[in-house]
Order: sequence, then C-alpha cells, then structure tokens
Amino acid sequence: MKRKKVFVTGATGFLGSNLVKKLVSEGYETSVLLRKESKHPFLNLSKVRVVYGNLFEPKSYSDSFKDIDVIFHVAGKVSYSKFDKKLVRDLNIKATENILREAYKNKVAKFILTSSTAAVGIPRPKEIADEKYPFFSKYKKIPYLNSKRLAEKIALDYNRKGLKVVAVSPSTIMGAGDINMNVGEIYNKVKNSRILVAPEGGNSIIGVKDCVEGHLKAMKYGKPGEKYILTGMRVTNKELMNKIAEYFDGQRVRFVIPREIAPLLKFFAGILENIFQSKIVNPAIVEIAFSYRYFSSKKAQKELNWEPRQNLDDIIKEAILFYKKHELVQ
Repeated sequence: MKRKKVFVTGATGFLGSNLVKKLVSEGYETSVLLRKESKHPFLNLSKVRVVYGNLFEPKSYSDSFKDIDVIFHVAGKVSYSKFDKKLVRDLNIKATENILREAYKNKVAKFILTSSTAAVGIPRPKEIADEKYPFFSKYKKIPYLNSKRLAEKIALDYNRKGLKVVAVSPSTIMGAGDINMNVGEIYNKVKNSRILVAPEGGNSIIGVKDCVEGHLKAMKYGKPGEKYILTGMRVTNKELMNKIAEYFDGQRVRFVIPREIAPLLKFFAGILENIFQSKIVNPAIVEIAFSYRYFSSKKAQKELNWEPRQNLDDIIKEAILFYKKHELVQ
C-alpha cells in the first residue's frame, strides 16, 4: 500500500513538532519546511524529508508540493503586542495565503489549516462559544485575533475554488514540547510563587497529544469547507494556577482580581507598553487575562470521531517533565 505523503509547516514549533513526531510514528512519508537555523528536540531529521525554505518565498518550497497528498499548515505567530503587528499579519495572513496558493497550483488533495479559537474571538462572560459564535467587531482591534480570523477566511475561500480545506481551531495547548515557553512561563512563575493572585476569568485547555490527534482525525474525516474547534476542558485561571502549584509545592492563589478592575489595568498597561515598549504587558493581554475563553468541541467530537482527554493532571505532568528535562523551569 502506498504511503500517504504529507507536508508540515511550523515543524519546530510546539504543536508542529509533536505533529511531525506522530506522523512519522504512524508511517506517513513526512516532509517539513525549515529554516536552516531551526531545530527542536522532537525532530529527527533523518526520518523526514527536509525542505529548506521561507514562507515568504514560494519558489523555495512550491516544487515540493507536486507529489504531496496533505499539507498541514501549522506555522504562525502568537503575539498580542502592537509592536509585533506587522509580523503577526505577515506570518498569519500573507504566509498562509502563499502556502494556499501553491497548494492550489499543485493540486494538493487536502489542506489542513491550524487556525485558533482566536479566530472565534472572545465569548461573553460564562458563554461557551462554538464554530458559529459571532466574532465581535471590537476584537478586530487586537491584531492577533483578527489575523487568525482573516487567515481562516482566506483558507475557506480557497476551498470554494476547489482546494479541499479543513480548518482546526485549537484552544490553549499544554503539554510536552513547548520549547519556547509560550505557556511554560506560567509554570515558572507558579513554581517560584510569583503569582499570588489570579485575574477573574477562565480558559479552555487542550493537551498537545489530543490536539495532534484532532489534526489526524481532521485529515481523515474532516469535511472540506468546515472548521472544527479542538478543546478539552474549561478551567478558571485560579483553578489552573493552583493545579500547577500542586506539582511544585508552590504557594496557592488565594485571591481573585475582579473583572471590574480590568479597564483600569488596561489603561496602565497601555502606558507601560508605550514607555518601555513592552511586549509582555499591554492592554490586549489584560483583556485576554480577564476573559472567560470557554469553547465547545462538540462538533469535532461528533464529526471527527475524536475524544480529548479531560484529565488536567496528566497534561500538566507531561509539560512539567518536558520543562525539567530541558531545564526550562528554573
């Protein structure tokens, strides 16, 4: 039986590296797009075909699509800083359009876009958003959220042209492989008891292994032109931080900052962002922190025959073991 040929962008990222690892273990003939300086401990380059190129230079990878069955476009940029506005737009929109265009030209059979629940926006407090939830216009002012929305729209437009596109929208991903400490910094702060209070709000969490499995299920069962939210469990900020604290004997969060304080904090965050050109403290981060980003994956579970884990302890353990092994948690 002929092995299916797949191509992955973003292979040195948190999700991408886990996805490549799984695809190789499942016997798929896997190609990855890399910059020459890129690496990740999960990537065994002897087991993949490496295409050295640049997302913004289609000529560097287009010929590699000629015999590809499925493209997983995982690459992207997560940042809420206004100083990264251009980079976010370029990587999340322009690069995605480049990949889609070359996939369409080369008649790739299926295209799996890794979108994000950011493309759904932020639900109203305590509401649970699904794929049909409205993206409120006020969130178009947050470049990252809007870039994911627009990238998803462009991808689904290509589906109407004839390229079979399926979009998957993960919520916050946790687990092993977060080499850039996108989520891992929370672990460091909790371990060192630097988080004593939590903002009122909550988040939807998915284990990276479950997210990878959702991608494979989307490849097999996803309906072209559809998008699927991939998420596991919903927890408040306080619950999440205290669960992490259990593994480090860290100090538990005892107080919650009410949402009513958020506008004032956003005001001061804006001042700090401008004075210090901070990419960590800014109004968008405050907005996110005090939101209840609760999402539903019922559609994915039903149509993709996919079932995410609901055990937060397992996911946190996997993450901590990885951080400790690579000396990322100090």
